[in-house]
Amino acid sequence: MEPVSNVDRLTLLLREKLAERAKATRGTPAGSARQIAEAGGIRALAAMGDVDERQFRRALVQSALVNHFGSRLMNEAGFQQVVEQVVAAIEADDSARELLGRAAAEARR
Repeated sequence: MEPVSNVDRLTLLLREKLAERAKATRGTPAGSARQIAEAGGIRALAAMGDVDERQFRRALVQSALVNHFGSRLMNEAGFQQVVEQVVAAIEADDSARELLGRAAAEARR
């Protein structure tokens, strides 16, 4: 069995949080994806309208990770690499990609 890397842990954490939020927000107008979107400036990004979907999803993941780990890490190159790796890991998994897609759609509303 291979050891679990930090990216794997972050991916699992984010996947669990997205699943919890998806379950908790069904039928609820003000869900956690919206709260993350508002906290991370994602609303302004969504309002621009011409933002690439992958970039929007990346910004949502970054916002969630900043929300969890604190904003002091946001401008560090290592943190940005982790964000890229987490996004890539999510995109590689069908169910995680679907959850992120639903969270992105909710954040855009």
